[in-house]
Amino acid sequence: MTNSSSKLGSLMHRSIFLALALAACMPSPQQLAINNVASTRVDAHQRPGPRQAQAYADAIDEAYKAGAYKENPRGLQLDVDDAAAVLDAASMNGGNDAPTLIAWKALLFVDANRYDDGLKMFQASMEMGPNRMAARNLAVIYGAANLPQKVGEVCAATVPVLVDPDDQYDLIELCNRNMNAISDEAAMSWASRDIVAWYQQEHARRAQVAQQEEEKREQRDAYERSVVSDAHVCADRCNQRGYQCESRCGGDQKCEDLCIDADHACVQSCADQGNGRLGY
Repeated sequence: MTNSSSKLGSLMHRSIFLALALAACMPSPQQLAINNVASTRVDAHQRPGPRQAQAYADAIDEAYKAGAYKENPRGLQLDVDDAAAVLDAASMNGGNDAPTLIAWKALLFVDANRYDDGLKMFQASMEMGPNRMAARNLAVIYGAANLPQKVGEVCAATVPVLVDPDDQYDLIELCNRNMNAISDEAAMSWASRDIVAWYQQEHARRAQVAQQEEEKREQRDAYERSVVSDAHVCADRCNQRGYQCESRCGGDQKCEDLCIDADHACVQSCADQGNGRLGY
């Protein structure tokens, strides 16, 4: 007995040690983020297109958010400067992507605590062409500064040029919040009649869809509760028949075992029927 316990303890110790060793060897989320920065950097320098430049900037931003630069602020500045140069180069032939690439440059400046430069780049991005990324950031910046006229200018210029209806709707919502207005009319004072009408219709449609989904969830929950209740009733009947069966055995163990097995099979059948009704 002592020898078996000793072997078991040794195996457990080795298993714990192995688990700790494997955990220690695995890269941290911060290291994974930095690795992604290095990988996208290589791609961006080898093929400096808009997509590669954007991926490089996004990797730096994600690494910053993950705290990967917390102990290496100098590294953040170097990566931001390098990515800014890549973004500038890509924007030269970026066509319609150029304004968004400059907006990414602005975001990296903000990550690097270069707020004035970031604001100037967001503004320059909008001057090149209204785009979702610059507009979203400027709406928040101007909203925090309580400059509703500036918020309205950015939103009025950007919402009409967005292609994706979801992007349009989300930006309108963001703009309305940052107008710091009391009434809906004041919140959308920047918008044309067509945009106001579309937003109101889309808002009502989404509210209706959300309500319908909530009703479906409630119906599903009610159905699941009903199925579970039926399964419990079914199992209770099985147990009652099992007790009655055992009481007739007169102490015969083999008889009682058969009764117990039948009870278990009956309860399992109840569970299987319930799972079948629920689609499991």
